[in-house]
Amino acid sequence: MENFDFKTKNKILQNLKQDIFPEVNPFKFLPRLFFIHAAATAFVMAFCPQFGLGLFSQGHYGLTSLFMQVSHEFCQMACGAFLTLVSFSAIWFPLKVTEKEWLMSHKYIFAGILLSITSGFFWMQAPDIHLAEFALWIVGSLAALASATGLRSSHYSAS
Repeated sequence: MENFDFKTKNKILQNLKQDIFPEVNPFKFLPRLFFIHAAATAFVMAFCPQFGLGLFSQGHYGLTSLFMQVSHEFCQMACGAFLTLVSFSAIWFPLKVTEKEWLMSHKYIFAGILLSITSGFFWMQAPDIHLAEFALWIVGSLAALASATGLRSSHYSAS
């Protein structure tokens, strides 16, 4: 009888844990992130005249013209950071707590996927862009991801 109570308690605790902290299915979760990221990218492209869309950047009052006043290099980094932060925000806010925890526990995979998708889109839209400009854009994206997710290199102490 005592063994039965132990099994019953474990089953109840396991069911309770599943109800409170449901598992995140990456095969349902990651495609949703992809579509949110694609929508955020389309939104950001409305501000960026570089790809020929620039709906909100007519004349000299667009976001890119502000970035270009500093320098072309700053513009590349700031555009990468802007796209990454808008996309991260669009992904982050509608998530459930368990999905946020899953995302933060897999933040290096998430950062890699986000940068890969964005880089692929970037190369498709501007295949003639120079590698240096693209590298600056990636630096801006990585800086934004590092600040948003707490990405940092591992520090090992020699103890």
